[in-house]
Amino acid sequence: CLKKELQRGHRFGKLTLLSLSHKSKGMAFWNCRCDCGRELIASKAALFRANSICCECYTGPRSRTDLSGKVFGRLRALMEVDPLKEASGRLCPSWLCRCSCGREVVVRERNLKDKITRSCGCLRRKSQT
Repeated sequence: CLKKELQRGHRFGKLTLLSLSHKSKGMAFWNCRCDCGRELIASKAALFRANSICCECYTGPRSRTDLSGKVFGRLRALMEVDPLKEASGRLCPSWLCRCSCGREVVVRERNLKDKITRSCGCLRRKSQT
């Protein structure tokens, strides 16, 4: 499907193609506008991936899984909170979690799902003593 020709006005989820931005190493990059108004540049390959159909503004209904009550290592997800902003400016869905030690922390959803963050930091502190 990557051989499909793209044109101004094509839509991918919440993204509308505005114009060809540039080409690099044989890959086309497009100027896009999200329904929320944010403009960004996306590669043609990213546009065809299911996880790249919005700018991650999270301003509309989402089809993500509710993590409330689920346990990730020593963390239990309590409630979704405002997204955290990465250095790139991208917003990441985040969750307020309670560690089994009693401390509450905000963790990026991706870090919970990918088993990167498993505690509030108490596991690391235990291993250092």
